[in-house]
Amino acid sequence: MATVKRAKNKDLEVAFEAFCKCMGKRVARPWSKELGYDVGAWYLQHSGSGTVAIEELNKGGGSSSPITDRRYTPKELLDVLRFAVAAIGVRKGYSRR
Repeated sequence: MATVKRAKNKDLEVAFEAFCKCMGKRVARPWSKELGYDVGAWYLQHSGSGTVAIEELNKGGGSSSPITDRRYTPKELLDVLRFAVAAIGVRKGYSRR
């Protein structure tokens, strides 16, 4: 698993989906007027100050940062997510060899 110089959004989304799967979480579908918020699901919230994982808590739009409130650059978050997925795999007895 090599670190990257620059993270692309698609790489970040793929790594986040893999992380959510390892954690037994769902990736949130986009908000819609008909369906509202995807309660219990996680998504990545991007801003100029970085990216953080968010969990939808209720239909009113309440949310929380279940892992950390720290916002990461896309490259930092990609490295963190890839490391976490690999570590969870080791814990579950999967080997990369």
